Amino acid sequence: MAFVAWANNSVTEEECTAAVRLIHDSQLSEFPATWPVVQAWLDVQPSQELWELWARYLHARFNYLTKSQQTKLCQEVLNHARIVARASGGWLGFGAICNSEDMVIEAIEAVFERVALCLVKPT
Repeated sequence: MAFVAWANNSVTEEECTAAVRLIHDSQLSEFPATWPVVQAWLDVQPSQELWELWARYLHARFNYLTKSQQTKLCQEVLNHARIVARASGGWLGFGAICNSEDMVIEAIEAVFERVALCLVKPT
């Protein structure tokens, strides 16, 4: 969500609110240490290193998930990314996701696809 929020090189108040609301509504809100980390990512643009760390974490996590859990996680992350992207744009639901946000969402999808392909076992 932070990478989508930062897609335009700044985070709007609406994007920040959407991201915080999504974290609050998720299971992550049960962990008090989550809040300062999320806030830091919304205050200071995360580095490419964090993106790469997330991709490696996702790959490791997928090894322990069933196919349906993998699909659910992918859908949830993409839905959250789209909610943050739509938070501060558009009019009556049109044009809510700008090109730079859409590119980040596509990059997220690509990470999920790459991870899923890596886990396919040859027959």
